Amino acid sequence: MQKRYLNDDLRHLHEKFYSEFPEHPVSYSMFCKCRPFWVVKPSTKDRETCLCIKHENIQYLIEKLYQSQLITTKRIETFIGNICCDIDNKNCMYRQCDICEKREVEMNEQDLTKQVSWYKWCTRREEKVKNDSIVTVSTTVKIEETGILGHLIDEFQESLKKFCYHYFNIVHQYQALKRLKENLNDNEVVIHMDFSENFNCKYEKEIQSVHFGASQRSISLHTGLVYHQNKVLFSFCSISDCKQHNPAAIWAHVTPVLKMIKEKIGTIDTVYFVSDGPTTQYRNKQNFYLLCTYFFTIGFKVGNWNFLEAGHGKGAADGIGAAVKRTADRVVANGQDVTDAKSFMQVLKDSNTSVQLFLVEEEDVDAVNKLLPDSLKPIPQTMKIHQVFCQEHHNLKVQSRHVSCFCKKPEPCDCFGVSEFQFDKSNATNIQSDSLDQSVIGKWCIVTYDNKPYPGIIQDIDANECEVQVMHRIGENRFYWPMVHDILWYHHSNFVTLIEPPTKVGSRHYEVDKRVWKRVKDDLGI
Repeated sequence: MQKRYLNDDLRHLHEKFYSEFPEHPVSYSMFCKCRPFWVVKPSTKDRETCLCIKHENIQYLIEKLYQSQLITTKRIETFIGNICCDIDNKNCMYRQCDICEKREVEMNEQDLTKQVSWYKWCTRREEKVKNDSIVTVSTTVKIEETGILGHLIDEFQESLKKFCYHYFNIVHQYQALKRLKENLNDNEVVIHMDFSENFNCKYEKEIQSVHFGASQRSISLHTGLVYHQNKVLFSFCSISDCKQHNPAAIWAHVTPVLKMIKEKIGTIDTVYFVSDGPTTQYRNKQNFYLLCTYFFTIGFKVGNWNFLEAGHGKGAADGIGAAVKRTADRVVANGQDVTDAKSFMQVLKDSNTSVQLFLVEEEDVDAVNKLLPDSLKPIPQTMKIHQVFCQEHHNLKVQSRHVSCFCKKPEPCDCFGVSEFQFDKSNATNIQSDSLDQSVIGKWCIVTYDNKPYPGIIQDIDANECEVQVMHRIGENRFYWPMVHDILWYHHSNFVTLIEPPTKVGSRHYEVDKRVWKRVKDDLGI
């Protein structure tokens, strides 16, 4: 029997039942007793979370268009098929096809001046008080937009064009990676991995100051599975008290996994990595550099990193994280303490888990971090890349493309347009880019927000973030100071470079040095 969730309070449902069927009077208590066993009350854990913002926003538009009787279906796939010649063709879905490029969804006739409202998820800046001063913080909220029906249609048509690109990437990446796992050679493995949400350490009994205070500790978990010839070779979980999730930490977590692969099957020389694509973790210049350098020191010949589409990176690796956390929570409930990475690892070993466990020390992360140059130029259009691959004897050269293809593996094919990038000493940017320590407080810098560069003054520094008071943009390389200070904490990966103070242009506006600004845009691929 399929489970059903109640969407209203039982008392309201009883009143509704009584109004619709007055000839069948039933008391409230009897009404509750007659509730079928498969109709259950939802809990907060039954909510849908970690949804894709692009899917949700376009679905809100579709629902309002459907309510307004402008369209006859709510299926997004129907609209994609209506405006594209072939949903399996990259040019069509990227809106680059000469035949269907300008197609739009046909709407039923309605009064386009009618006022309507619809929901939308968006990121916006809000003012908050911190240390007796007003600062601006970034938050993601669900808002209600209002406008005329014509504006709603325009927003839907524009959103659908962008969504086609998103939809094609989702389907193509899943299908390509599925075929890859089904057709692995003897010398190839796939590693599907992801950082699990940090595990909060727990005691069997906790005093109040530990339960609510800053004494709570957490540990980092990097989980995944290794596939060989369409079978799971082993699942793994690397555990660390170091909570960094940057490229150096990633390779510190992956190194023992790669060594175990070599121990189990010594002939493996090709590794296909699969992960989601956050720019602070997997999809950035430092990770690509380590892929074409450090990776080959472990004894492999071909490295190939593939990214799932943004918002759709959930997979088997998340199940490993859930399993080990559930095991640790059960052990705590049975009377043991889990206070750090070592005790977490020990309780999992004692539970006879089949997951391979590795302990990663902070020294391991530091060792990899020392291999990174002080400055690297990013690969152009990094945010659009879904596959990066390199070979041992290519001397720091990496190749990339917008979507994955394995039709000639392990040799690279020319499908979907391959771009090449060479890491070498000349890639070190000439823009000033000192190490981030207390000495840079008060200096001007460039940071990125929503992948756009902004100048600002560094206010504070900690291990992973820098606090910057940024200017607002009014045009290309034109900035001004807002009336309310815009001060945010930016992760170090969003820090681009130190700069000289911008030059004043007119009474209120400022301009970053033109040569520096051009170099920043080139580095960011914009």
